[in-house]
Amino acid sequence: MPDPILPALLREVARKGHSVFTSGDWNLNLVVQRSNERQAGAEDDLLSVVYKDGGRWIDRSFPCSADPGRKALAERKNPLGVAIIAEGQYRGSHQIGLHRGRRALVQVGPVTVARDGDRDSLLEPGVKYTGLFGINIHDDAGVGAEASEGCVVLEKKDMDAVLSLCDQAVGAGFKNLFTLTVISVTP
Repeated sequence: MPDPILPALLREVARKGHSVFTSGDWNLNLVVQRSNERQAGAEDDLLSVVYKDGGRWIDRSFPCSADPGRKALAERKNPLGVAIIAEGQYRGSHQIGLHRGRRALVQVGPVTVARDGDRDSLLEPGVKYTGLFGINIHDDAGVGAEASEGCVVLEKKDMDAVLSLCDQAVGAGFKNLFTLTVISVTP
């Protein structure tokens, strides 16, 4: 049974059987809440960074896209299809690094993706694969949700805020390794 003192989002993460980081201040929980919308190219998902500061729970949430953009779906650079990060928890999967020369959270541990290979703008996850695919968390480079080829994409100001929180976690003594949890939002 999840701890009733936890914020609602973390209770949901625990209910789904995933780990929740509760010990100490700045022990970050990064949670993507994927919307049920299956149209590509929209920032219709949410990245929440939930942590304690001074013993109080803080939830900072940012609009994002955890889906590939329409251009990536149409071009399909990988013959297996475009990556869509699957629901699950990926322990120590990301660290602060560079994505195309810009600060980001870069994939350093395995994640599971489903491949969409039919080149339309409707997200239809297919066969799942687990590995290192460059599924980063990065800013949109000024082009919005279309920037994604399977990554989690945020507006620059929001990505800067997420990175600032990660920097503070590292400064508080946590490793430069972050766990990403992806859950589906049900209406």
